[in-house]
Amino acid sequence: MDAMRWVQDLPFSTWMRESSWAVFTWLILHMWGLGFLAGAGAMVAGRNLGLARTIPLTAFRRFIPVMWAGFGLALVSGVLLLMAYPAKALTNPVFAVKFAFLTGAALATRRLLNEPTSRPWAIAALAMWIGLIVCGNLLKYTHHVLLLY
Repeated sequence: MDAMRWVQDLPFSTWMRESSWAVFTWLILHMWGLGFLAGAGAMVAGRNLGLARTIPLTAFRRFIPVMWAGFGLALVSGVLLLMAYPAKALTNPVFAVKFAFLTGAALATRRLLNEPTSRPWAIAALAMWIGLIVCGNLLKYTHHVLLLY
């Protein structure tokens, strides 16, 4: 708790919370990053489920740089958002579930890109990408702690 309080009380964190545009801007960039990451992952899962059959699976490897760019943007913006309200995320179990979905979806998508796999893998990957987005949106509404005093 002391570390969260220390982060929330940093001048930068206070500025993020009190700025009329900072949190909003970083939240938009976070959504763009997740959109590129999860969107490309969903397309890979869709291809493994039989969509776009005429496009070879190897062509979908071109999405890897898009996914890395999306991940990078989501990571940087996510850390900045976390600094503004560390207790809001770090005391919420939905935050941990979001990262579990991210890890599982990334690993499943990697497998889908490297070898044609069964439909259950593609369904699981797609479900985890959707779960990641849902958990991210639930964070706005499920927190019990906003700031530590």
